[in-house]
Amino acid sequence: MSESNRRRLFELLKINGNDICADCDHESPEWASITLGVFLCTQCASIHRKIGIHVSRIKSLKLDNWDQSQVIIMEENGNILSKKLYEKHLPLYYRKPHPNDSHVVREQWIRAKYERKEFVNPCDASYTKGHMEGYLWKRGREDGKFLLRKFVLNETEGTLKYYVKQTQKMPKTSIRIALLNMNFCPNKIANPNGMQLTWIKDGFTRSIFVYSESGKVCH
Repeated sequence: MSESNRRRLFELLKINGNDICADCDHESPEWASITLGVFLCTQCASIHRKIGIHVSRIKSLKLDNWDQSQVIIMEENGNILSKKLYEKHLPLYYRKPHPNDSHVVREQWIRAKYERKEFVNPCDASYTKGHMEGYLWKRGREDGKFLLRKFVLNETEGTLKYYVKQTQKMPKTSIRIALLNMNFCPNKIANPNGMQLTWIKDGFTRSIFVYSESGKVCH
């Protein structure tokens, strides 16, 4: 890489917005997508690379060679301009990842943002409807075996319910969303999409462990 191109690249990092990762706000990004024109941290860059060059082609700011046309792409785009496009219709309640978040949170955010382009146009995803239902694998309290259970999230009622049988009318448990906390715990249950749900009931903390076969459901 010519010294001129190197200087131009690192001058771009001084611009507001380019000094943090476009996806998780980690400081001092060392990578960039020449497809999208954004600067990225190491962890988010690895996810971009995993998704594929049809969505995002990744280069190191320090180790790779940059030609003039690629530098121009970065100059014409950048993190702030990219967010105006790819986060234009991001719902206010949608939680963006932070630097210390798990891999699955980052990956599903990046896939939603760039691969599925969920926020480019007014969002029509299921999570905007106030009602979502599907199946999660839940760990049994006694034997520790995971069994498929139906879960229903209802914003109007403010509840998350799960059912032991698909045809069951009454839920096994109904959890108030206001009292519910969710943490990713892939190591605890040996699954990358593992989650621990905890809530307060009758003054005691209750918890269940679940996982989804799709990271998209978790996010």
